[in-house]
Amino acid sequence: MSLILVLFEVGYLLQHFATITQCYRIYKKRSTEMVSLETNIFFLIGSLSRIGWIWDSMLKGFFLSYIELTLGILSLVALIVLFFKYKSLDFVYSELKFPFYCKTWILLPLILVLSYFFHPGTQTTNWFNSQMFVSLSIYSEAIGMIPQLYIIS
Repeated sequence: MSLILVLFEVGYLLQHFATITQCYRIYKKRSTEMVSLETNIFFLIGSLSRIGWIWDSMLKGFFLSYIELTLGILSLVALIVLFFKYKSLDFVYSELKFPFYCKTWILLPLILVLSYFFHPGTQTTNWFNSQMFVSLSIYSEAIGMIPQLYIIS
């Protein structure tokens, strides 16, 4: 297999390792301190959108991509479930007021519009193709970091 594919998958595996570590920390401390639910929801959207474009890429023939994608979706779902289970015990998150630009209802339409108009594929007659899922995964992971960066700051 290509070294580029291996490095691509290793990068995502490191992200999933961080998510699993975050799940373990939430479970042990019974606290969601410094965890952004919105960011993890956007990461889940990015992982789910990769299902849409993996079939049109070199990753479809790479067995590690299926393991990594499954691990990513399961770890993000587990983190979201743990977040809802323990968020009531986190005083800081319940008191935190996100500014308007960190709200899901602002960021999600922005991500969808960007992925619709700015994607690496060629525009067909209706502008819809599988390359929009590539942009959706990239934009949701990048823009989805805004709420997490706000919590950290």
